[in-house]
Amino acid sequence: MVEEQQTLIEELRVLAWLLGIPCQESRDEIELLAGQHLWLTAGAEQLKDLPLEQWQAEHTRLFISGFPKTIAIPFESVYLTGEMGGPAQESLIHFFNTIGLQAEEGMADYLGTLLEALAFLLEQKNDQMASELKDKHLHKWVRRFADDVKQHSEVILYQSLADRLLLNF
Repeated sequence: MVEEQQTLIEELRVLAWLLGIPCQESRDEIELLAGQHLWLTAGAEQLKDLPLEQWQAEHTRLFISGFPKTIAIPFESVYLTGEMGGPAQESLIHFFNTIGLQAEEGMADYLGTLLEALAFLLEQKNDQMASELKDKHLHKWVRRFADDVKQHSEVILYQSLADRLLLNF
């Protein structure tokens, strides 16, 4: 059970990291991580032949600025209200203050922040607050986000990210 929990904590941190903008060093890091997380293997293989610019373009198209529509903006507020900020972000700022964390301005409802916070709570063995974070926030929108990524991504790495999110949430 302890080993399973540690694996989940590590996976949550990897998932949060995968949402970041890829750079040349990201390719090497994913190859290393694939040795520990087999679900990254196919994505790491595809990245060997995929130009960095194409990977970055896919990341931008999915998560930042796609035309005519960004596919999967990784913010709770966008999935719940269609706009950045608002009640979801305010609720999470309060939640983070309660557990002694502080998110960067405008990033409280960013999926990477939420995954890192969940990993932190599990690491602290704070199951009550981890459950609250999942029930009041992650479960409300992450499956839709993952479905959007899974349906529209042309990069195996992001399809794998979606699969793992669906598995965990």
